[in-house]
Amino acid sequence: LHYALRKILGSHVRQAGSLVESNWLRFDFSHFNNIDNEQLLQIEKECNLKILENSVIKIDENVPYKKAIKNGANAFFEEKYGEFVRVVNIGDYSMELCGGTHVDRSGDLGFISIYSEGSISSGIRRIEAYTSTTALNFYLSMKDNINNSAKLLSSSSENINNEIRRIMKENVELKNKINVFEKNKTQNLATDLKLNPILYNGIKIISFLTSDTSPNDLKSIWDNIKKTENDIIGIFASNNENKTVLICAAKLDQKDFKCNQAINIISEKFNGKGGGKKDLAQAGCDKIDSLDNAIDIVKNLL
Repeated sequence: LHYALRKILGSHVRQAGSLVESNWLRFDFSHFNNIDNEQLLQIEKECNLKILENSVIKIDENVPYKKAIKNGANAFFEEKYGEFVRVVNIGDYSMELCGGTHVDRSGDLGFISIYSEGSISSGIRRIEAYTSTTALNFYLSMKDNINNSAKLLSSSSENINNEIRRIMKENVELKNKINVFEKNKTQNLATDLKLNPILYNGIKIISFLTSDTSPNDLKSIWDNIKKTENDIIGIFASNNENKTVLICAAKLDQKDFKCNQAINIISEKFNGKGGGKKDLAQAGCDKIDSLDNAIDIVKNLL
């Protein structure tokens, strides 16, 4: 893995720590850029090609440190080495100082499968990988997932990516159509609500009680109403699950009417609390079945 990283990413790569178990490994190394998927596949492929070469692992014990370095051994933990070192050679491509336990041949590893790669600190990245039968089982599991996904998509395994892209594109188009539909629905509802206002001291009061509607959607209804109206107050509410959302909004030329004051008085009647600005306020409260009390409160404030 160290050899593959230096070959594909560059000779600046240096081991910064590792954990080696019988069926998986963790390898930390220096590298300042993100590693894209293509590079990661190249690294994994290079590792497995070297495993397939089944190179002999040659270990030289008690080699003088200076001699080992002169012979070309890579040493990345200079301060940790003594006068004599252990030199590990893999084929003709890797020579490092290492005190760990090693297989007799590279082919003994069987297979390597990288399952995780990412940054762990500034300039340091980490690769985690499975080896041997664990790596094989990991790939077989991925293959099974791919085959099941292909069945769900009614596609061949080779065409999964294209099918997902098609579905994503279709999803975006459908969302756009829904947004247009919702926008038209809101505009039509706003038009209908403007037809039957309550008139009080020259002010139009519009109320609307619905269900399963978000605060933003209620505000959108108000935005459509106020575009063409003046001297108007809106009281909107939606029963959502166990709570009710209340909106009080106003567009007035002269009246000193405060929506935040009104929404607090209204919501307190239903064990709620709210806040906002003079021309738009929002509250949450217990479920309600009528806005008659809210309308009376608005009239009293006017």
